[in-house]
Amino acid sequence: MYERQGNVFVEVARLMGDLPGASIESYAAEIALQGTRLLVPARGDNDLATEAGAVYIYERNPAGAWLEVQKLYSPTPATRTDFGAALAVQNDELYVTQIKRTLPNTPGVRHGSIHRFEHTGSEYVWVQEIAATLPQTDSNLGQSLAVDGEYLAACAPRENFAGTDSGVVHVFGPGEVGVASCVANTNSSGAPGELRVRACGPLLSGFELHARDLAPSEFGYFLMSDTQSFLPLFGGSEGNLCLGLPLVRFSMDILNSGAQGAVSFTPDLANLPGPTTLGPGETWTFQYWFRDGALSNTTDAVAITFETARDPSVQLPVALGARSEEAESFVIPVTLSQATTSSVSVPYTVAGTATLGVDFQVTSTNPLVIATGDTSAAITVTLLEDSDLEPTETIVVSLDPPTGAVLGTQTSHTTSILDDD
Repeated sequence: MYERQGNVFVEVARLMGDLPGASIESYAAEIALQGTRLLVPARGDNDLATEAGAVYIYERNPAGAWLEVQKLYSPTPATRTDFGAALAVQNDELYVTQIKRTLPNTPGVRHGSIHRFEHTGSEYVWVQEIAATLPQTDSNLGQSLAVDGEYLAACAPRENFAGTDSGVVHVFGPGEVGVASCVANTNSSGAPGELRVRACGPLLSGFELHARDLAPSEFGYFLMSDTQSFLPLFGGSEGNLCLGLPLVRFSMDILNSGAQGAVSFTPDLANLPGPTTLGPGETWTFQYWFRDGALSNTTDAVAITFETARDPSVQLPVALGARSEEAESFVIPVTLSQATTSSVSVPYTVAGTATLGVDFQVTSTNPLVIATGDTSAAITVTLLEDSDLEPTETIVVSLDPPTGAVLGTQTSHTTSILDDD
């Protein structure tokens, strides 16, 4: 590690992983640096399986020392699957590839995948696995990565698209939602206008309306209705009205399609025109109306159904990585799917091969309480270092049925404790 001192860089640290000199570990084949946090993959790491891979997380402490604070593993470790072949970081999100990963729905196809982790303030926690829609065997998806804003690009250099090992770049972005309905007529751009709805999470938390193939540099606005209809060439327009009455018009949010003939708009769901409110289980249809020379036209329409109300659920992270005996303490976050109007009480049990009171202590209350309005709380574990030579031990935390919520899908979490003697 080098640090700028005045106008020059001076070496301040040398980091070598758990097995310095072990060529199979492939430590630091590439790195990523974000502020005072350093991420170093070791795709050949053998902690969980032969060459399963890992990522070392270092942080600079106030004294200027770079310390290992976490060792991150794939939630699906397997022999020679190269977790850590490439990585990319953006804000609190970390993307790590596992280029030889075989997904459960495609047995025998080693096409690779990308794991997305989020930093909780103290730990990276796994949240998603990303894979190609049409995977090909040995395509090495994720050989290299780039992320910017809402888009992630992953190279698959051995994918056979235009020829043997011709290679493909897969681009991932916000998912499109809704069902297209009705048809649009051709406008002066030479194509019918097209509407798409994009969302990164629950629809009632927000979504984006995107219309393209519009007449260029023309004004317009979005429409919505909770019913559908079909009125061709309505009111002297060259377009078709796909919505039933009454219409909700976003006429205070006038947009211009510009030279590209496209607009994007994110409705403020708390301040819809009318006023209008959206509720769980309801279906609303959206359409874009726009000027086209002396006349007007419309896009097709998209209907989206908003999620039904669900009970709040609690769960644990899939993987936080192994811990060294000297790491002192760490937290295991317990997350609540949505804030509630009363506190949630979550009892839990602690098991594993490590011994409570000898190898570690749990300093959090049991049951753990998630306060009103909050969406997480943490179980704090303090490790007790000794001089005994011991095999790798485990701490297993399991959630019991909570009060004020239900159990989610991930109710158990295992942390491996590595001996440092």
